[in-house]
Amino acid sequence: MKEATVHPLSAFDAELTTRFQRAAHFPSPMDWAAVERKAGQLEAASRGKQWPQRRTRRRVAVRLPMAATAAASLAVGAFTALPGDPGGRFVEPASAAQRAAAALAATPGSIVHVATVVDQRNPDGSLTSWRVESWQQTSPPYDLRQIVTRENDAPLETATVGGKHQLYDRNSNTVHVAPSGSAASVSRGATPQPATAEPFREQVLDLLRSGKLTRTGSTTVAGRQTVSFGWNDGHTRYEYTVRAGTYEPVRWRIQPEGTDSETTITFDTYEMLPADQAPLDLTRHHPGATIQDQE
Repeated sequence: MKEATVHPLSAFDAELTTRFQRAAHFPSPMDWAAVERKAGQLEAASRGKQWPQRRTRRRVAVRLPMAATAAASLAVGAFTALPGDPGGRFVEPASAAQRAAAALAATPGSIVHVATVVDQRNPDGSLTSWRVESWQQTSPPYDLRQIVTRENDAPLETATVGGKHQLYDRNSNTVHVAPSGSAASVSRGATPQPATAEPFREQVLDLLRSGKLTRTGSTTVAGRQTVSFGWNDGHTRYEYTVRAGTYEPVRWRIQPEGTDSETTITFDTYEMLPADQAPLDLTRHHPGATIQDQE
C-alpha cells in the first residue's frame, strides 16, 4: 500500500503547532466538533487552495493545533495577531503593557475624571499628603479643572480654560481670571508629574507604548490584586501599578535617584466622561460668583 504523502509544515502551521504544544488549559466542557468545523473553515481560508494529495492523516495533524489555538484564543479577552498571520485570523493574548495602555484609551473630546491621594516623603524625612480631584481634556490644549485639598486647609479650586487660568475664592465667592503664564495664575498643589509637561494619561501611554515601562511583577495594594510596571531613566525610578484584570490605574510612584524622597499617587477614581457632563470653566460651577478679570 502506497504511503500517504505528507507535505511539510509551512512556517505559519509550525507556529500554530508550537502554540498548541505550549497550551496548558482549555475551556471545559469543549465542543470539539464545533471547533474542528470552524478550524477547517479557517484553514481553507488561510490556504486559498487544497493540496491534491492531502489525506486525512495530514488534515488531522494540522487541524488539531489549529483547533487548540482557536479554543485558547476564545478563552482570553484581548488579542494580538500571530507572527506570519497578516490577516489577523489567529491571535495571542495581548501583553500586560498593551492591556494597560488600552485601559487608558479615550474617545475624542472626552474628559478624564481622576480622584487621587498624593503622599510625599521629603528629603528631610517629613511627610505631606493632599487630595486632588481633576477633570481634564484628553487632547490639546488639555484644559483642566482641579480641586486640591490639603490637611487643615480649605479646598483650592483652579482651572485652565481657553488659555486663561482661573481660581475660585470661596471666602469672597469670586472667580479670579488671569492670562496664562502670569505670576498670579500659578496655583499650588498640582499633582506631581513624571518626565514631561504632558498630562499623566499621555505620559503613561507614551511610556507603555514605547516599551520603557515594563512589567515587574504582581502585588496587593489596599486589598486589590495588582500588576506593576517599572522604568528607570537614570535619574528617577517610575512605578506604575494597575488593577489585575481591568488594568485601571491604582498607583503611580516617583523616586528620584540618590535621595530619600518619594511621591506616591493612589487612584480612587479613574473614568472617562462626555465633555458636556464635565464643564471645566469655573464660572459654570459658580454661576453666582463675581468674576474678577486681571487682564
